[in-house]
Amino acid sequence: MKIIIEGKEYDLTAALQRPTLFLVREMKIRTGYGMKSLKEQSERFKGLTEDDFLEDADLMGAFMAMIWLARRTAGENLSLEAANSFDFNEMQWAPDEPAIAPADPAAELPKAETVSNPDAEPLPAAAEPAPEPLTT
Repeated sequence: MKIIIEGKEYDLTAALQRPTLFLVREMKIRTGYGMKSLKEQSERFKGLTEDDFLEDADLMGAFMAMIWLARRTAGENLSLEAANSFDFNEMQWAPDEPAIAPADPAAELPKAETVSNPDAEPLPAAAEPAPEPLTT
């Protein structure tokens, strides 16, 4: 889940997956959310409308904690209030990148069938490259 605030993209999922111990402690002190409770609240986001979200103080608090954590992880040394003092109507959801597995070249190539014909002529040997001309 990624958001764009004031033209800058923040990866909330990555911030939840790679927080520092210091930020986890600070988040708990400042917001009351630990990693477990934050992840539980983030699961509740699915399927909600913006109106439903804005009526739930716990969800808003969890979202504010996630934004703070993402901005701190991005190197912005902001207070909880400063990290969340932006025009909410200007925030955008960044499209998620499709989950594409790394290409395995061997998996994409069709396997050649081996056909054995005892009556077939053998293939000619590859020609050797011509020698390069001598220069003086």
